[in-house]
Amino acid sequence: MRLLAHGVFLDRDRQHTALWVRVVEQLMRARQRDDSAPDPRATNLQHYPALLALRTASLAAVAAYHDDVLLRLLRRPTWRIQAGNGHRPVAALDALHDCRVLDFDTVNSFPRWHGEVWQFPQSRLLREETRPVLLPLVGDEDSFLQLFHRTEYRTALAQSLFGVSGGLGPAPGGFAVESQWGPDGTLYWETDFRENADRDVWERTPLGRRDGETYGRRLAALADALRADAVG
Repeated sequence: MRLLAHGVFLDRDRQHTALWVRVVEQLMRARQRDDSAPDPRATNLQHYPALLALRTASLAAVAAYHDDVLLRLLRRPTWRIQAGNGHRPVAALDALHDCRVLDFDTVNSFPRWHGEVWQFPQSRLLREETRPVLLPLVGDEDSFLQLFHRTEYRTALAQSLFGVSGGLGPAPGGFAVESQWGPDGTLYWETDFRENADRDVWERTPLGRRDGETYGRRLAALADALRADAVG
């Protein structure tokens, strides 16, 4: 994971983006396919190495201010899911959704938490696992936490824009807990996104132009979905 993080972060000219995409996709395809498993939790967990690689690479891309690389990592690797009598491809942002790969109750029961129960345990687990990998790149705990929240918000936004299957919405996380909302009801990381995101990259998505009606409407829809998870 350290090699992946450093590779993405130092790939300033984006010459190897296809390689990072391929790494995630190969890990996705390492999972055994069993659409008839009685308990899908164990089967879905086989995608955890791929999810961990995706989150690591995504963090490194955001740290390098490469939102275009982030979107390619989220959208280009694919996994085929059952659809009718056949299968159809879905992007990594869907197949590797935190709540699809990691079961809420299972993660909250891990001995490592010493009985503490997390509102968003999948987010907490990924944060703990990626911290030692990304910390040397960002320098300190506060910078890592900012990066993690920033990346989770962008991932949730991409899921909101491009859609996920199976009744799942944008993945919630530590970036959307109650303390991250301002007195006016604005999510801090939405404000951060408006101020720091690569406008040229995101305007080529369904988000549209920053001065357009769609932009505000899409961000508001994401905030509503995240708020529902935070208070639910």
